[in-house]
Amino acid sequence: STPEMVVVPYGKFLMGSSDSDARHQDNELPPHEVTFKRGFAIARNEITVADFKRFVDATRYRSWATRAGHSVVYDEKGGVFSEHEGVDWRRDHVGRIASPALPVVHVSLKDAQAYARWLSERTGQHYRLPSEAEFEYVMRAGTTTRYPWGDSPPRRVVGNLPGDGDLSRSGRNWGNPIPGYRDAFWGP
Repeated sequence: STPEMVVVPYGKFLMGSSDSDARHQDNELPPHEVTFKRGFAIARNEITVADFKRFVDATRYRSWATRAGHSVVYDEKGGVFSEHEGVDWRRDHVGRIASPALPVVHVSLKDAQAYARWLSERTGQHYRLPSEAEFEYVMRAGTTTRYPWGDSPPRRVVGNLPGDGDLSRSGRNWGNPIPGYRDAFWGP
């Protein structure tokens, strides 16, 4: 199966953050206009572990983490990211065996590009990774506010987002959460 695609219309947007946003990061400055003269398509959802498995099974591809024999996972006890052996695309963000429905992690840029090339060859269509500007354009969805729903925390649960009210099993919280938000999930 192929990813379900959504057509994004042409248009323009202001990419980046403004100096007035107290939570901006230096790499988000200066804000600048980006114009798309043509529309493009993007996958509706993330590529899953099951999707990536179909690619690996069909091509015998060995991801960077598979070849290296390790990847970086979140160590909840220490509250840091650390290298763990035996972790690759078959594992989740903390190193457990991943559900086939979860977004695939522990893949490099080259792994993702190899997946897109395979999908292109298999279907005869052109698949590629979105640029940073395309991704931000899609995520903003025509808005100019800090978040797609406005400048303040959402008033209801809108998705699996890192909120300052979300705690891990050991009581850890996110390093850069949305203030005043809680969806009761830690991780994907």
